[in-house]
Amino acid sequence: APLIEEKLKRKDLDRTLDQDCRKNDSREACYDSTVLQFLRPGGRTLALYRWKENCKAGHKMSCWESFLEENGLKPITQLNPDLERYCGEGILVACYFRGLNYAEAGRRDRALPFWKDACGKGEPWSCYLASETDSLGEAERNGYRSKACELGLKRACEDASVPTEMTVKKS
Repeated sequence: APLIEEKLKRKDLDRTLDQDCRKNDSREACYDSTVLQFLRPGGRTLALYRWKENCKAGHKMSCWESFLEENGLKPITQLNPDLERYCGEGILVACYFRGLNYAEAGRRDRALPFWKDACGKGEPWSCYLASETDSLGEAERNGYRSKACELGLKRACEDASVPTEMTVKKS
């Protein structure tokens, strides 16, 4: 949050991104500029329009952002087939959520391929969830856990044999 607030205050950054977007036709700069627009008060409508335009130009992350903005969080909390499409297009968070949907529906066997794919591309939470899958051998689970740790997920760096989550017992 502090980093985003700092970026919002920097008008020079906004101008630079906007120029790079318009003059150099940089899809990444257009996306970053739109994210800043989205975070401003009253900027959601314009951001959605810009994401749609950027999506038409072939920027996959802009397609994902417009999908979420139009549909809210509902698609990522249900078994939505669009998540598989976005996952296939390289949106790693879509792979994570599609796997999570399957796991919550009791289908960890269907979740694991999504997490493995996203983990292989550097998504730490997918690595962590793969490491928690009972159907894998201990060595493979440890490999996923260490990769999640390497990718910066502190929870994965802790000793797996020591429970870290607080549990509440009803009497």
